[in-house]
Amino acid sequence: MNKRGGVYYAAPDDRENLDRGAYLIALRGIAPKDNDRNRQRCLDQILAQLDQGAFPEQSFSNGLGVKDLIFIPPENTMSPSENPLSLEEQDIVIAANELIELARLKVDLAKAFRAAQQYKTVVLKIVAPDGGHLTEEECQIVLDKAFAKTIKTLAESRVKVTQCLETASSRQGLILNELTFMDEEIVQVVNQEEA
Repeated sequence: MNKRGGVYYAAPDDRENLDRGAYLIALRGIAPKDNDRNRQRCLDQILAQLDQGAFPEQSFSNGLGVKDLIFIPPENTMSPSENPLSLEEQDIVIAANELIELARLKVDLAKAFRAAQQYKTVVLKIVAPDGGHLTEEECQIVLDKAFAKTIKTLAESRVKVTQCLETASSRQGLILNELTFMDEEIVQVVNQEEA
């Protein structure tokens, strides 16, 4: 069930009556740790699946919040045939997952930033105390759904990057160490071949 490279939560169908069962929710490709960000992602996934009709109609009839989710640690379901990673290896894998997630979020932020550049003049005019009145053309731009969506996407992307940086462990240095170590190792191999 719970493998490395993801996090799992049990979402109780009825938080007041656990005998009604729970749904297993998997978030793949992220560090297997219990934190506010992963809990919110899990809840967002559940809500999206509810909208798509993936759960029976009466599911979560007493509500569901991030505090109701039950974290399933990866060690509880690891099969005996798997070779468990050492603590150092686990740290490197977690660091890699966090770095990959941060990189993805930064790409999203860069795309959102580029998309929002077309609205920079209008935004500056809106927020400037002495910006004056908007022209008819500027009003049309602001009222267009694309304007709101683009500005909202930019803001959400910035918040996600900030949250990722705040909640990430201090393990990213391990990846830099690995890159440096590998670089030195490659240089040694090349020098040996040239000698």
